[in-house]
Amino acid sequence: MSYVVAPLILIGVLITVHELGHFLVAKACGVRVLVFSLGFGPRLVGFTRGETEYRLSAIPLGGYVRMFGDDPTAEVPLAEQRRSFLHQPYWRKMAIAVAGPFANFLLPVLLLFAVVVGTTSEPAPIIGEVVAGDVAAAAGMRPGDRIVAIDATPVLSFLDVQARVERSAGVPLRFTVERDGGALDLTLTPRAAPTPTFLEAGHQSGRIGVMVGAELPVVSVDDDRRVKPLDRVRAVDGVPTPDARALFAALDAAAEREVRIEVETPDPRDPAAPGFVRTVVLTPPPAPSPPALRRFGVLREELAAPALAQRIGETRGRVLEEQALRQRRKGLGRATGLVVGVDEGAVAAELGLRAGVDAIVAVDGKAAYLPSDLHGALMAAPDGVHVVGVIGPGGARVLAFRMLPSPRRELGGTKVFGAALMTAVGDGPEVERHTSVLGALEQASARTVQLTGETLQGLGLLLTGRFGFGSFAGPITIARLSGEAAASGALAFVQWMVFFSVNLAVLNLLPVPVLDGGHVLIFTIEAVTRRRLTVATRIKFIKVGLLIVGAMMLIAVVNDLLGLF
Repeated sequence: MSYVVAPLILIGVLITVHELGHFLVAKACGVRVLVFSLGFGPRLVGFTRGETEYRLSAIPLGGYVRMFGDDPTAEVPLAEQRRSFLHQPYWRKMAIAVAGPFANFLLPVLLLFAVVVGTTSEPAPIIGEVVAGDVAAAAGMRPGDRIVAIDATPVLSFLDVQARVERSAGVPLRFTVERDGGALDLTLTPRAAPTPTFLEAGHQSGRIGVMVGAELPVVSVDDDRRVKPLDRVRAVDGVPTPDARALFAALDAAAEREVRIEVETPDPRDPAAPGFVRTVVLTPPPAPSPPALRRFGVLREELAAPALAQRIGETRGRVLEEQALRQRRKGLGRATGLVVGVDEGAVAAELGLRAGVDAIVAVDGKAAYLPSDLHGALMAAPDGVHVVGVIGPGGARVLAFRMLPSPRRELGGTKVFGAALMTAVGDGPEVERHTSVLGALEQASARTVQLTGETLQGLGLLLTGRFGFGSFAGPITIARLSGEAAASGALAFVQWMVFFSVNLAVLNLLPVPVLDGGHVLIFTIEAVTRRRLTVATRIKFIKVGLLIVGAMMLIAVVNDLLGLF
């Protein structure tokens, strides 16, 4: 789906659903609907059926339902007032006004319901990899263990395990696991890991250090003349290496001698196709040079501060440990942590980080085993100085830096490092989850309510000044994000549509004249005062509403244009 088609589908569906809500409730209330339009401005095509004209208009940034009697300046004969919108009882006008936003709340429920209802495949609760030195490893959990219950509550899939662990930071959990045909209990206390969100910078989640799949025998390298980054090692001295654990065990066993490895290099034009297979002889490499220090946004005098100097020393120590490990393994390392993307102009680019070449192995004095370790450490202190250890062809480096605001304006000035890392983990076995109609409806409704709460929270942060107006997104940004979501797959696009639909519903319920919430405000004032607002007062309300909405649109468009440069 292209970057043109995706936003048209998104906007088309959401506008149609919104206006259809107004249309159906108006018809049910006996109000005459004159025009049902998708888009604003000049009419492109259309037809008339019954008393309603259905049209497609030139500007695809909204739509409208024009009802008989919705113009407060027009005189409506007494005989026709029963079909007039503004002459309806309070509850009917309210129902018609909120029907559009309600339809935009209903759409996410239906979409999410369709995603989860019936039988879906999820990763089985079988441990594929255990992170050395983390909580699970310390408690004795092993690859191949099947988790059957947590605190005596059965779990069906790895997603159940993940959800329970994430919300239990610092809370002891009793895991019942199956191992070698028997069952045993292991007590683990998930550590609190920084997992900042857009709404909560200090958010933390529980982590125990396990992965659902085994790590793949794909490598990063110190010297790419013999083996290339992302090469897959199929065998060492004729012995198959199905995963990274087997690969590095074989290399460790042959630390003092040369080895013959079978390497598969993926086809860059089609990574899923069989790659080029060759045999490479590896000998113990020479001793590596110690890591060099580079800095960005950090003064030379700051490097001597005790706390920073200690973190630099600890990070350098981690890099030296990884260098020694790679030397024993003939210059090969894990592909997890390999840089796969560097944002142009970001700190990572300024420090010379190279995609597909360099691997990040440490952050702020601690080992960076997973990409989330780097992200969590950086976002836990976005304004602070951070230290990252990097290994790749050309030598190891220790980077000390401060992050810069993201050039993506929709991120609202969030500070970023600008490097995306790889997770080279394979797929584990799967289980089937059967979700009933009621269960799916409950999950879909709960997720929609959660999204609504998050949207209201974000709106509150915007109104209180916690978020800048730079986070306003216009049509160009929406089109780009829609295209990116579509490129990630149908499920990602559905999730983006769900998110956008909820935001559209909340926005339309704001008590701003010309929005649906503004109509609700006016109707409520009239119901409380028991008299209709004068035409002059209504016009003043509309002018204020147009000014507010126009200013919001102008800010969004300016943000879009600034984001192009």
